[in-house]
This record gives sequence, structure tokens and C-alpha cells, in this order.
Amino acid sequence: MNKMDLCTNTKNNFIILSFSFLIILLLWIFISSGEYTKTFFFEDPEKCDTGMDFVNSVADVTDGEAYTKYNTLYPPLANAGFYLINKTIDHKNFELWFLYGRNSKYDLRLNKNMLLSLIMFSVISVLFLLLEIKSCLGNINELFPFALTLNYGVLYALERGNSIIFVVALVFYFCMNYDSDKLYKRELSLLCLAVAFGLKIYPAFFGVILFKEKKYKMAIKAIIYGLIAFFVPFVFFGGFNGVIQFIDIFKNFSDGTSTVLNSYGISNIGNFICLGFETIIGKDLSVLRIVMIPILWLYTNLILLLSFLGEKQKWKWVLIISLFVMFNQTSYDYTLTFMCIPFSFFIIVNQKINTNNIVYYICFCFLLLPYPSFSLSLSDRINMHTIITMIIILFASNKLFIDNFSSMKNIIISIHKRLNS
Repeated sequence: MNKMDLCTNTKNNFIILSFSFLIILLLWIFISSGEYTKTFFFEDPEKCDTGMDFVNSVADVTDGEAYTKYNTLYPPLANAGFYLINKTIDHKNFELWFLYGRNSKYDLRLNKNMLLSLIMFSVISVLFLLLEIKSCLGNINELFPFALTLNYGVLYALERGNSIIFVVALVFYFCMNYDSDKLYKRELSLLCLAVAFGLKIYPAFFGVILFKEKKYKMAIKAIIYGLIAFFVPFVFFGGFNGVIQFIDIFKNFSDGTSTVLNSYGISNIGNFICLGFETIIGKDLSVLRIVMIPILWLYTNLILLLSFLGEKQKWKWVLIISLFVMFNQTSYDYTLTFMCIPFSFFIIVNQKINTNNIVYYICFCFLLLPYPSFSLSLSDRINMHTIITMIIILFASNKLFIDNFSSMKNIIISIHKRLNS
């Protein structure tokens, strides 16, 4: 391999950048005596919050009252798993936890069974994702799967103790095997998608690939599996009343997080844009928020939909759906973990950097690399990484639309003719 090949190789460049930024990140943390982790990861100014997505979820299924008492946001399939872990811990520990909370001597993170469960789940999730990346890319540089696995979204999810790494690995398996020649792999891919839906809900959007591929029987089967994975576990969490309570909790959470500025939902991006203008001109722009956010939501989802309809490349399908997921949720930076999937498919068909793919390659790098950032407002937990990511995902959405404009134009003309015939 000559020097030019090294410079244009998509995998090797990402490996070099990834490990370079990881070294810089570690040095930055060391030089700051650990203070930089407050900027890079989720930070609660009052109490240490590391691992609390996992710990809270295990605690909030105590006595099976996930929805009736503790208002947990996770679907019942996820809560069933958390309940199994809950039963390995003495009930008295939870009573003291709810009474004294974090950073006390009764902090559940000090419990051996809780800590081991968190560590084991994190290790299994990362290994699962690593295996899916290796399986997708085949015989490539062995360092690349490790470099991709250690991306910003994964690191953020590990700090939170969030299940999204495991969910992304499940979706990854689906995207790789729904069109497999082997029946058992196709069936297993549908089960993986159903389980992912049962754990996080929004992975269901990846099922539209089956409609895109005109695999209607598989799509119907996927819907049935998904409904079973979602509704059956409610038997253990309140039955029909549990369903109603979960819907109310989910709606209240979405409404309550519409002003949280460090996620990539459209409402949060719109709020951030308005906040920027308010800071510049020194005036309240509440009216602009009311008007702009629905318009931005409609515009962004419309161009993604049209792009998906006109697109023929698989890696772009997965990228479009990943962007759609990010735009239509209110979770934190760990949602960037989904970008592992389209980037892996991108690497398969783009071994070399060229004028046709360099823009997308740069976008993936900004979304995945754990580059250092700096805080803009600790109270809102905003840093430069958040701003850059918002810009990149909006840019990538419009880039996809522009690249597919000719195809979409033909689709619109065809629809217009059918309506007039």
C-alpha cells in the first residue's frame, strides 16, 4: 500500500483519528485533574450521576410498580430485564435508597450485585456491538471495529449505564440479515428488531426498510413480533392500565424535555436556535419558537422522507432512518451510537476517500469521533460538541435531499400523473 492509498483509505484514517482523539481526551482529563469529564459527559452539578440510567431503572421496578408508582419511561420488556436484576438485591436496600438517594452510604451503586450487573451488561453490550461491526465488515483491519466501537455515543452511553448500545447491536443484526439467504438469520433479524422495539421503541422505524425492499410478508411478521414484544410484558406491569399509564408517562416526558438543549430532537434544535438569537438581540422570542419549531419539524422530516423514497443505496437508507430517529426523540448524546450502523455500511462501499463521498465521510467523523469539546453553559449542559452535531445532522439531511433531487423529482411527477389520471 503506497502513501496515497494510506491517505485516502477510509478505515485507516478513521483509526488514526479515533485513537488520536482518545489519547487527547485522556490527556485532557489528566491535565484537568478529572474536571473535564464534567464537560465531556452528562453532569449533575449537585450529585454524581454516573450509571444512573441503569441503577434508576433497576430501582424503579421494585414490587413491579414501574408505572403505577415510579413512572419509569422504559417499555415493559426492558423493565422485565431490570426486574430480574432487582430481585438479586435485598428489598431493604431499595427502601434505604429511596429514602437517602445518591452519594449516601445507601447509594445502590455501592451494592455489589448492582455494580456487577452494570459492569456485565456494559461488557456484553460493547462486545455484541463489536461483533456486529466485525461481522458486517468482514476481513478488514482488526483495529477498525475497536476504533468505531469507542465512539462518542458509546462512551456517553457507558457513562450513563444506558441500554442503547445493546439496542443498536440488535438493530445492526437486523440491518445485516433481513435479506440473508438463510431462513434462520432472516427470522432472527426480525426477532432482534422486535426486541429492540420492546426495549427502546424508536428502533421500530428501521422496519420501514422491509417496505422499501418490498418484503411485505416480512414486514407484517415484524409488526406482529413487535406488538408481542411490546404488549405481552405488560401482563407483569399493570395490564391494560399499565399501557395507559405508560402512554401518559411517555407523553409527559416528551413534553417535559422539549426545552432540554443537549439532545438532537427537532424541538431542542429549534429551542437552541431561538436561544442563540435571544442572546444576540437581547429579546424574548417565545412567539418565534411556537412558529419555527413545527415548520422545522415538518421540513426536516419531509426531506428525509423524500430522500428515503428516492434513495437506492442501503447505507443511505440506514443513515436517513438514524437521522429521523435522532430528530424525533428527546434522548441525549448516546443516540449517536446509531451512526455506527450506516458508517459501517458506508465503509463497505467506500474503501477510498474521493470527491463523491468525502462530505459524508467528514460528517460521520464529526458524529462519531470522541474529539474534545468545551462547555458553553453548565446549567444547560451545552458544549461545542452539541452545537457541531446539530449543524452536522441538519447539513447531512439537506445533503441527502440534494443528492436525491433528480430521483425525487421523478417520483413527484409520477405521483402527480397518477392523481390526475
